[in-house]
Amino acid sequence: MNTSVGRQRLPSLNALRVFEAAARHLNLTRAAEELCVSQSAVSHQISNLEADLNAKLLIRTTRKLELTTTGKALASSLATAFDTIAIAWDRANQEPSDLSVLSAPTIGLRVLLPPLEQKGYCVDSINIKVTCSLGYQSLGAGGFDVGICFGDDSTWQNEHAELLLSEWLMPLCSSVYKEKHGIQGVQDFNGATLLHSSEDQRDWQIWAEAADLNLSEATDHLAFETLDVAFRAANEGYGILVGDASLLATQAHKTNLVPAVDLKVPSGKGYYFVCHPDRLNEPAIEKFRNWLIELLSGATKSNFAPSKPTRTAI
Repeated sequence: MNTSVGRQRLPSLNALRVFEAAARHLNLTRAAEELCVSQSAVSHQISNLEADLNAKLLIRTTRKLELTTTGKALASSLATAFDTIAIAWDRANQEPSDLSVLSAPTIGLRVLLPPLEQKGYCVDSINIKVTCSLGYQSLGAGGFDVGICFGDDSTWQNEHAELLLSEWLMPLCSSVYKEKHGIQGVQDFNGATLLHSSEDQRDWQIWAEAADLNLSEATDHLAFETLDVAFRAANEGYGILVGDASLLATQAHKTNLVPAVDLKVPSGKGYYFVCHPDRLNEPAIEKFRNWLIELLSGATKSNFAPSKPTRTAI
């Protein structure tokens, strides 16, 4: 359909506004008062529309106005059209607000930043500014509005915290590494290179205890400062990493990693949405929070994710 040709045949927008008001009130005087014009001006505009259409829109009686069949159809369409225009104007007239977000590096780099970049770092007219930082710091002290932070229920002091993703630990390696070393079960980990996302080897210790694995029998150990760097090392075939299956599920389509063995162990920690309790219902924070929950809900559907949902209802 060539819309430009159709628009050339449209009557004046003012005349359409006048008729819509008259049809809504079924009273010329009230329509004139709403539009701040005289009653004769309203009558004149409607008469011009009827002449252009060569059809009656209103039937004038001594006591009231009645819409003709043509008038009813036009009035209904105009009401919808003017509502759409009003909504579009309100959106265009909104001044973007800023939201400063503190994020744990791994979920920030792997989950948050890619869709934000596609959106121009703007969600529902909110400009999102993300800072990725290791460790947790007070939002107020750092000048942040909200946080997407890693920890457990005891981490947060005087702040509202909602669990977004529970951490489920699972051994991961590249498909090439798994095939090359013939890994089929935990017994095949002896002599493998184990990758650690921290010096304390916390993740491996938690998983190894559940899997009855002796870590001392591993040939080599490589440690990295962040989980994201350790993920990359595992993806390139340097060894086996115990990583967060829930988080990896958000990136399943972008990785060569596969489960070394299919055993997932809860760590008791996870990623939380954090903000000051008094600010939870602020429009910008509420919009960002809802967008984030929807993002994570749609991103964690893969073979890496736990078989049962672990994100708490928010």
